[in-house]
Amino acid sequence: MTRMIFRAMLAGSLLLACCAPARAQTDRIKVYSEKNSVQGTVESITRNEIVVSVPMAGARTISSGDIELILFAGDNALQKAQLAATKGEFKDAADLLEGIRPTELNREMVRAEVAYWKAYCAAKIALSGQSESDDSGEQKDPAAAAKQAGSEMLAFLKDHPTTYHYYEANEIVGDLLMAIGQYENAQKFYDKLSESPSADVKARADLLRGRAMQMEGKYDAALAAYDSVLKSDVSGKRGDQELIEAKIGRTYSLASSGKVDEAVKLLKNIVANADDDDTELLARTYDALGNCYRQLKDNKQALWAYLRVDTLYGSVPEAHAEALANLVVLWEDAKHPERARDARDRLQQRYPFSRWNKQIR
Repeated sequence: MTRMIFRAMLAGSLLLACCAPARAQTDRIKVYSEKNSVQGTVESITRNEIVVSVPMAGARTISSGDIELILFAGDNALQKAQLAATKGEFKDAADLLEGIRPTELNREMVRAEVAYWKAYCAAKIALSGQSESDDSGEQKDPAAAAKQAGSEMLAFLKDHPTTYHYYEANEIVGDLLMAIGQYENAQKFYDKLSESPSADVKARADLLRGRAMQMEGKYDAALAAYDSVLKSDVSGKRGDQELIEAKIGRTYSLASSGKVDEAVKLLKNIVANADDDDTELLARTYDALGNCYRQLKDNKQALWAYLRVDTLYGSVPEAHAEALANLVVLWEDAKHPERARDARDRLQQRYPFSRWNKQIR
């Protein structure tokens, strides 16, 4: 009797499980300010915010400046591409995105997301100097690749003017212009980040402008921009990152004004506290250290700093180009012409339109 009752209960449980409605899939929004993702359905998107319908809680508004990533429900190929891109696997991500047919997507915001990530991956591939070969089998001209990627991102902005990626997209266009030496034009796109109500995004506008002016050798103006970042009302993970990067940028101006020891101390502290996987931050820091050691006429330590960038952080284009240009000079001074030639060749091949290559020429 007991077994019969147990079997009946088990059968009933299985029947209920089979007949129960499937649990609805939800969008997941990763935000900088919270440890856990926000789960719900994205209802609307503007440049400055999105509105998410959260089960049992109702509508919630999230600032676009606080959004790290949106993983839309059900679109597994898109999610895989996004996650690949966040790990720096841009070609793999681009291949995944090419397999997605926008006509088969039933939400306009998801179609827009696919378009953004396609343009984003194209830009990152162009910036890395690893663009695909053209029809003749020759490597694409890096400047042409950067211009094409910039056109794709501008087309995305034209088609989706209210995207929550608005500020990121303008930053990427600015980065592509920086890559081909158009620093003043790059600043025009960086200026657009100042339109954001987010303190973090406004601070990033100053940070990027500081970098652009620094590239032009306008160290006093760059220092003022970095100081604006340090005085800004930023907070959280993203804000902390911007503060650190502004401190790195300031060291170039400090070194130029003779305060090299202060700059070295600051940079060593940044290295000691940085995450090992924060490649861009570490690449910039070691370049800045190399600059300081060159100011101190300590070529051995300068070589050590730039070689770290060359061997460990070659995926950060601007920083890598800077390291290679300095290695050309340092290897020549150290009477190693073959190593200097190798650094020069790689600089010319990978970053032919970089300002660092132009300086060496």
